[in-house]
Amino acid sequence: MRLFGRFDGIVVGEVVEGRKRNSPFVTVGLEQEYNLTDKFWVAAGYHHTMLEGELVSARPLVKAGYFFNDQLSFKHRTRFHIDKTGTKDDDVYTNTYLIYKLSNLPATLQYNHAKLWEVNSTDHEFQIAWNRKGFQPYIEYRDQKDGETSAFVLGGSVKF
Repeated sequence: MRLFGRFDGIVVGEVVEGRKRNSPFVTVGLEQEYNLTDKFWVAAGYHHTMLEGELVSARPLVKAGYFFNDQLSFKHRTRFHIDKTGTKDDDVYTNTYLIYKLSNLPATLQYNHAKLWEVNSTDHEFQIAWNRKGFQPYIEYRDQKDGETSAFVLGGSVKF
């Protein structure tokens, strides 16, 4: 089981003109993974995204992954973004990950190709995570909305 938490959109420096709020988005979630073989797994879960304490998006998800060897793996996630603000901006978000576990360090490098299908927007994300029992922090760089913006994300997860 994986508990998930993320703070996204923390303003650093000057506030961008036209931005309605300066608070970050907070996402918490839960995912359960099932190993079907020693190399293939599936998962299901839910992410709850809030802004200033208000629910903005409910996000059920399904995932599948494959371990090629001890260092290289692949996973895909489909997450449904169900708008809870009343604007009906529902969407489907897919992620395709290529993951490389460093052999000499307790760290993982990850590339993610992410796509929002309804708005036809693509992100490229690069992440490094500290592999350890319990809390696993990560830092991520995102090239968002087909290169329109970029962001740094600091986060972590707790894995049992």
